[in-house]
Amino acid sequence: MIDILMATYNGERYLDVQISSIVNQTYKDWRLYIRDDGSLDNTVNIIKKWENLDNRIIVIQDEKKIGNPGSNFLELLKYSTADFICFCDQDDYWFENKLEKMLEVANNQIKDKPFLVLSNCFIWEYQKFYISLKRVIYYADTLEQYLFMNGGLQGCAMLFNSALRNLIAGKEIKHLYMHDHIISLLAYTFGSVIYMEEPLFLYRQHESNVSIHLEQLNTKQKVFRSNLKNKYPVVNTSIYKSIEEFFNIYKEKMSNKSKVIFLNYLKFVNANKLSRILIMLKNNFSLGRDGKFKLFIKILLRG
Repeated sequence: MIDILMATYNGERYLDVQISSIVNQTYKDWRLYIRDDGSLDNTVNIIKKWENLDNRIIVIQDEKKIGNPGSNFLELLKYSTADFICFCDQDDYWFENKLEKMLEVANNQIKDKPFLVLSNCFIWEYQKFYISLKRVIYYADTLEQYLFMNGGLQGCAMLFNSALRNLIAGKEIKHLYMHDHIISLLAYTFGSVIYMEEPLFLYRQHESNVSIHLEQLNTKQKVFRSNLKNKYPVVNTSIYKSIEEFFNIYKEKMSNKSKVIFLNYLKFVNANKLSRILIMLKNNFSLGRDGKFKLFIKILLRG
């Protein structure tokens, strides 16, 4: 059984396409939990229509107004009891074998150990009527490679197990950046992340996206040019606060190695440029897989 969690808000333009792509999955043993957070359009009527059409679709109705998509997803997580969990954005499109393919990978992992499976995707430039056939994924094999990615992994590409879900059960997160960020932190700190090369969904890009639009930087020239801009800081302030809180909540459960990694990351922000470079080198920090040079340039130009 897979629990699919969808947080909605003013998604009337996209919901029928996304939900139909879930209903048409080749893997059928799933439940779709949907929680709307006060939509002002026709979203609620659309999700209720689908609830009446398929008894695997469950609309969560309460009086809460959360006002944050990350917190909305974590609210949905409280209802999950299945062995595996997926987050689902309201505006993407899943290929019909997405769940089947991801479950094949998940079933080859150790069940009791927390893990996260991450699929690839294609970018769907919705307003340009264009789908990029370039695969988009940001790799990080270790905690040291992940921390400086400023959020990095996409929630809509995730499937994770109940052991990972249970790590967040009952925890109150005040400085939440996004739901997928904390799930990723848990996986890198206490379990593992498994990457799939195969694209399994269309990641829709439009003017109302909550997450940052994905940029495909495939050459050193583009990477260097992007680092000249101040648009993306070395450490995002909101993410730093989220990681700081994460460390304070989970440090007693961490290995000594993980504690040292987090402490040096937290020390990085208040360090001068030279000290930042030394902290990076000493702790093997990287901007994703094979991203030491990128992180070095970023520190050099903006540190």
